[in-house]
Amino acid sequence: MKKSKRYTGFLIIVFSVFINLNYFAQTKTNLEMIEGLVGKSAEVIKLDTSSNNYGKLVLKFVAANDYEILQTKLISELQKNNFKLLNKKESSNLPKLIYTLDNAKVYYKNIFKDGILGTYLVERESTLDGSYFFENNNKIGKVKKFNFTVLDTVMYDDVKKLENIAYQFSAADLPNEPFFSSLLEPAIAISTAAIAIYLFFSLRSN
Repeated sequence: MKKSKRYTGFLIIVFSVFINLNYFAQTKTNLEMIEGLVGKSAEVIKLDTSSNNYGKLVLKFVAANDYEILQTKLISELQKNNFKLLNKKESSNLPKLIYTLDNAKVYYKNIFKDGILGTYLVERESTLDGSYFFENNNKIGKVKKFNFTVLDTVMYDDVKKLENIAYQFSAADLPNEPFFSSLLEPAIAISTAAIAIYLFFSLRSN
């Protein structure tokens, strides 16, 4: 019987460790979240050009210096969507894609507990705003805007690991810890300890 209980306890520990490792493996960094949204914008552009013969393009990326890292991701995603990108020197007669990135940012919206005595979690919001248009045969196409937002939850203690200090858009201020939660947890811990001590001496006396 004791052996069975020990085996069950061992399985619970292993299962818990597996869940934690799986969580860490799946949690994307803030930069990866923004890059994912850039990928979505490339998919929108692909759908928009499905009726046009825009297989070959000259790309012009317009953005603040802090966003330059995202140009590489955009090129990669456009290539995945079967675009062949050429530089300006190769051909001046090809259609041009002018891609403007106005805002890319990560925000922390809310801090809450995973249960009464659980770890702190943070609601993360990743956003990407911009626009694009095509220029073909000296004709400028309609400017089309895009806006993407993704909400997910990350562990409070992992926030700094998910940020990249080299890119300002991947970092944000954290909201304050909930006031009542910070008061309630110590009270619960003290009450639990008091009850445990009471039960311990009560059982010994019996």
